[in-house]
Amino acid sequence: MVLASKNLVRWLEDESFVSGLLEPYRDAQLGPDASQTFHTLEAVIDRAPALRRREQLHGEITVLHGKSNRLLPGLWPPADAEAPASESSELPSVTLSGIPMGPHLPTLDATVPLATTLFTNGRPHTMFASRWQADGASPFRLAHRVPKTTQRVVLPDLPGLASQMHVNIVSVTRPRKIVAGLGNIVRQVEGDGGEVVPASKELEVVIPEVLRALEASGEGRQPGPIGVWALVIPESLMKEQIMLEPFDRDWKVIHQVLAGGGRLCKIRKLPFLY
Repeated sequence: MVLASKNLVRWLEDESFVSGLLEPYRDAQLGPDASQTFHTLEAVIDRAPALRRREQLHGEITVLHGKSNRLLPGLWPPADAEAPASESSELPSVTLSGIPMGPHLPTLDATVPLATTLFTNGRPHTMFASRWQADGASPFRLAHRVPKTTQRVVLPDLPGLASQMHVNIVSVTRPRKIVAGLGNIVRQVEGDGGEVVPASKELEVVIPEVLRALEASGEGRQPGPIGVWALVIPESLMKEQIMLEPFDRDWKVIHQVLAGGGRLCKIRKLPFLY
C-alpha cells in the first residue's frame, strides 16, 4: 500500500516513480531471472503520516508492504476485475483495521477519507488497485490498474507494538438532551434552564469561540473545513454523571461513552461556517 499526501498526487500517477518505490521489496531469493508480480493500492489522502517531521517537504509518502491477500482483502473485484469502480454512496476512504492499542485492549479501526484531487488531476479522489510485473532484472512495469472508492487494509499483527494515538478533539458544548429530530437530523435540544432551543443555536456561538481559542493558544487549525462531531450518549450512561464541559480534551470520557454503546457521528451541514 502506498499513501501519499495530496500535494504529491502526480507522483502516484508516474509509473517510473512507483516502479522505483517497489524495487526495495523485490524478493532476492527468487533469483535474478525470475518474474515477480506485485499487487498495490495507491491512495491520496490530505496528509500521509511521516516517521519524522520534515518541514522542508510539501508532502509525504508512506509505504506498507505484506501479503496482498491478507493486507488488502477484496483489492480486486471477484466478478470483473477489468471494470472501473462504479458510482457509490460510500465515503471515498481507506479503512485501517487492527490498529494495536496496547496489552489487554481491543484493536481499533480507523477510516481515513481520501483527499479531493479534482483541481489537480481532474479526479474527485485518487485511489487505484494496480498490478505490477517485473521480468527478470528489468524494472517493474504497470500491467493493470483500476480506480477504487473504498478499501479495507488489515494491519499485520506486531506483538509488543501499541499505537500512540492523538485525537485533536475538543468538546464545544455540555451534553444536551435531544427533544426533537427527524431521521438523522437533530432539530431541538434542551437548554441549561430546561427550555427547548434549536440544535444549531449553541453551535453558532461556540464554534467561532473555539476557533479563536485555538488561534490564541498557538495551535491554529489545519487548512480546509472544520470537522464537527456529535457524541451520542445513551441515557443509561447519563445516569452515571458523564461530565463534559466546553473546551474539555478528555479522551477517556469519549472512550467510556463509545465503550458503553455511544456513537460519534459527523455533523454534515453547518451552514453558518461557510
